[in-house]
Amino acid sequence: MGKEVIIPQGTYKVGRDLPAGVYLVSALNDLSFVTIDNENDDSRYDHYSLDDDNTKQCRFEVLKGDTLKIEGKAKIKRVTEFAVNVGNVEIPRTYSVGTNESVYIGKTISDQWNININKFYDNARSRLYRGSEYMRNGKVQNLLIGKGIITAQVCGSENTPYNVTIRIATTNNSKNLLPTKEQISFECDCPDSAKPCKHIAAVLYSVANELKENPYVLNYLRNVPISK
Repeated sequence: MGKEVIIPQGTYKVGRDLPAGVYLVSALNDLSFVTIDNENDDSRYDHYSLDDDNTKQCRFEVLKGDTLKIEGKAKIKRVTEFAVNVGNVEIPRTYSVGTNESVYIGKTISDQWNININKFYDNARSRLYRGSEYMRNGKVQNLLIGKGIITAQVCGSENTPYNVTIRIATTNNSKNLLPTKEQISFECDCPDSAKPCKHIAAVLYSVANELKENPYVLNYLRNVPISK
């Protein structure tokens, strides 16, 4: 995804004025607004209100063709979500976001990841729900996906960051990359003794977002070579 880039507030066309990807917007005054729209796709509409008393940040994904509008005093940056160069081996991006094949493959893997998480932890539905809210509200920070390990910081209710570590066993099975429940373990230094807590759930859902953009992230996580 490249280095972090900070751009000023305004109206931007994704694919022309700025690249597709995952962004973080931070409010710098009492009230700011973020709107994502696409005149050719009614489902591509989101609106966020940011203020100092409630939510000061939001994290979202924009695709090629979207229009991104920032109102009020705010700063926006494209965030680096996972390591693309470890040991001088770069994750190839054969599928570029915007093609039908790319979106289909990415969403299929991403959706299946979420289905598995919900199936594995069905007895923790309230924490899964809170975790998805945390993810949508941009509370997951410094997400890093490595070989067999995911780390991140998640802001709690008092904006205190908790450290989350998720370990997923590597595999030699290139035909079934989605991990089983037994292949996942996790840690969080929050006071909640339940596992997964909402902070862990937020990170698990954030990984699904990364899979939408680049399904090969799962190969990298499970340490399985990418077929060319």
